[in-house]
Amino acid sequence: MKIKLKKTLYIGLGGTGVATLLKVKKCFIDSYGEIPPMIGFLAIDTDTAALNKEETSNLGSPIRLEQSELLVCTVRNALPTYRSSPAKFDWVPPRNVNNLRNIAGLGAGAVRSNGRFIAYYNFKTIQANITTAINKIHQLIPSTSRYTIDTNRDGIEYATTINVFASVAGGTGSGMLIDTLCLINKSMK
Repeated sequence: MKIKLKKTLYIGLGGTGVATLLKVKKCFIDSYGEIPPMIGFLAIDTDTAALNKEETSNLGSPIRLEQSELLVCTVRNALPTYRSSPAKFDWVPPRNVNNLRNIAGLGAGAVRSNGRFIAYYNFKTIQANITTAINKIHQLIPSTSRYTIDTNRDGIEYATTINVFASVAGGTGSGMLIDTLCLINKSMK
């Protein structure tokens, strides 16, 4: 009998999101020995350290996010970018403007507006990666697969589920959360 699962995308924002996705991925690998084709992952972080994070499966093998599952966003010269168009970024609190000088690949520094600034600057790339991740979990599943899409009693597929993980107290996750939810909504249409 085939294993029935819903089409599900897990999105993690910031360090908390990356850590959570690795744990969820570990659960799938420990349960099924692999990631089912209707399950997807996308981590979006502003810290290049995310590239080196991993979990260990119950069998001792390392679990990492694949290149297609991890997007590291940054802004080089964020402060000059802000100063060239301050009206475009009028939502950045004046007391946080100088924090923009420290965000080139080192995270958002636990400053929410830095996380949002990076998301705003990279929104086309973020949108493209979200759309790609959604399309991936919607690909046809081969008839030889041990998995099948779960349906209700009438044989209708359940709606795609998207779970988003982020810290509300950090910089990247809390700064990107609302904008990312809007991009997900746009990508689902």
